[in-house]
Amino acid sequence: MPDRPHVVIPGDVTSSFATSEGLTGDAAHLATLMSAARSRLVIATTSPDASQCRQALIWMQPGPCVVARTATTPDGDTETHIYQIDNEEIPHVAAAISPLTPNPAVFDGPPVLPTAIVYAAQQGTTEQTAQLLENYSSYGPSDSAFAQALVAQRWAYTTWIREERTKKGSFFVPTSTLSTFITPAAAYRVEAPLFAPSTGPHIPIHPIYNTQLWALITYFFTLSPERSLP
Repeated sequence: MPDRPHVVIPGDVTSSFATSEGLTGDAAHLATLMSAARSRLVIATTSPDASQCRQALIWMQPGPCVVARTATTPDGDTETHIYQIDNEEIPHVAAAISPLTPNPAVFDGPPVLPTAIVYAAQQGTTEQTAQLLENYSSYGPSDSAFAQALVAQRWAYTTWIREERTKKGSFFVPTSTLSTFITPAAAYRVEAPLFAPSTGPHIPIHPIYNTQLWALITYFFTLSPERSLP
């Protein structure tokens, strides 16, 4: 067994792999680590950028952890990479998966986003989200960095979810969420629940510096005090 098991599977199996049956070799080893983890980080991104990871899960625990993330093949298909990392590498992996990049912090965006846009982004419907955002850009100054990013389709909507479970074999339950809308000019924190339709017609967004955003994100991959699952 290699020190760093890594398997690649066609399609998006980020969520279902851990409960697959009949696994052997590296796949079985990774599934065992997943089953033992008590915390999990979910990073889901909707973006027109084909190189951006759409879905990633990190099963977290002291010692070896497991990452399952989607990737786009040269043919445009989706495949899932599942591999082992050490828990000290979680911040590096989370940063690499996220769309968080340096920006000039030009906060000229609106104070809200229509709930329909947030809901479409949460569902991962890139084309619908892009169309709604482009239409929305017409309501603001066309020379703003925010509007230009929407028209150029240079944006990413990301939801971070921290999940926990109380006993081995039980389902993970969301305990914390964070949503962001990022353009090349700035980042915004979105006050969105997991299910946007449960809110009113608009959802507030707040300018946030990258350092502030990263401080919030670090909480999501902080390990809980070590304990054994029953």
